[in-house]
Amino acid sequence: MIIGSVPYINCLPLTKHLNGTVIKLPPAELIHALNNGDIDVGLIPSFSIIKNNLKMHPDAGIIGCDGAVKSVGFFTRPYITNLSEIESLYLDKESLSSVHLAKIILKRFYGVSLYDLEFFHEDNREMADAQMLIGDKALFFNKPHYFYWDLGKLWKAETGHGFMFASWASKRDLTEAELNELCEAKQKGLAELDKIALEFEPEKRGLIHNYFTQNLRFEVNDNIKNGFKLYKECLAEYGYSEKDRKAA
Repeated sequence: MIIGSVPYINCLPLTKHLNGTVIKLPPAELIHALNNGDIDVGLIPSFSIIKNNLKMHPDAGIIGCDGAVKSVGFFTRPYITNLSEIESLYLDKESLSSVHLAKIILKRFYGVSLYDLEFFHEDNREMADAQMLIGDKALFFNKPHYFYWDLGKLWKAETGHGFMFASWASKRDLTEAELNELCEAKQKGLAELDKIALEFEPEKRGLIHNYFTQNLRFEVNDNIKNGFKLYKECLAEYGYSEKDRKAA
C-alpha cells in the first residue's frame, strides 16, 4: 500500500509507525496523487473528500480539533482589531479545507464579502491585512506585532462544534489488512506523544507536546462529526464544492 501524508508535524502520531511507502505532499496536492493512482490512501483534506466523494476512514485517524488548533489561522497586522475590518488577505492554498473554512468564517460570522477583498500572493503576503497560514508555518510564526486568530477556536465559538481538517481517505475500498495497518500505526503513535515531542529541539518540545495533547484531535468524536456536517452544508450553501468550480 502506498500512503500519502503531509510534510507537517501534525501527522507524526498517525504516520510514524506506518510500514508501507509514505509519500509526503502538501494537503492540496494529495487529491491529485490519489486521483492519478500514485497513492492508495492519504490524509486527504476534508474539502477534497467532499468534492470528490471519497471513501473516508476516520476510525483509522484524522487531523482535527475541538477548539483552538494552534496551527491554522489568520495573522493580522496591528491595526486590525476585528476580522470584519479585513480588506486584503493572503490564503495559504496548501490546504483547501482551511482556505474554505477561512472563507466561511469571514462570510458567515463577520460579514466580509470576499468579492470586496484584495487577495495577495506568497511573494507579497506580508502587505495584506491578514495572512491565513497553516501547519508548521503557523505553529512557529514568531514575527512581532501580528495578532493570531485561531480558526479552530473561532469555529468552536460560533458553532459549538469541532473541525476535521483531514482524514484517511481513498477512492477504493481498503482491505482489512490495510485498515489494520493504519489503525495500529495510530494506536502506537498516540501512545507515545511524549516520546515524539522529545525528538525535536529542546526549545520546541513543550510547544509540540501541548500541540499534540491539547490542540490536535486524531480520533473523531461527535463534536467533530457535527462540525464536518455543518462544513459540508456551508460549502454547498456558498457553492464552494460544486464540481465545475475551481478549487480556490
